[in-house]
Amino acid sequence: VRALTAALAAEPLRKWSGARVVTTGIIADFPELLDIFAKNGIAIAADQVAHESVGLRAPTPVTSDPIEGMARRYGDIEGCSVLYDPGKRRGRELVELAKATGADGIIWAMTKFCDPEEYDFVPVKRMADEAGIPLLALELDQQMSNFGQAASAVEAFAEILRG
Repeated sequence: VRALTAALAAEPLRKWSGARVVTTGIIADFPELLDIFAKNGIAIAADQVAHESVGLRAPTPVTSDPIEGMARRYGDIEGCSVLYDPGKRRGRELVELAKATGADGIIWAMTKFCDPEEYDFVPVKRMADEAGIPLLALELDQQMSNFGQAASAVEAFAEILRG
């Protein structure tokens, strides 16, 4: 890991001329979806995805019972729709993350029939609107085989971001 980190740090910075977004949701690593982003000149500047970086936010404390350590780790994570987030910290974090990374917008990969995700959408959308950050919600399913609707939505969103 140290060698890889050093090699990556030695790489020259590359200029990106497309749109930059922050992704959020439970899962957003569908190869078809990532391909749609690439075809539309969209790069992911950062993510707040439960299946991706959110799970790495807090270290696992060393405890005599590994199950307790894992439980504490997840108890320390905030701003995630499938974990306790009564103040909707997720919205503030998304806005801050978009600003910090220079993202042009937010793409919400909303898992179909996930009530916590749907409940979070309204307050988070309001926070993004107040900050002037465009937000696109894509309804996705783990067994998706047709990404035509998502492709059309991402294409239109990319046009909006290009202004």
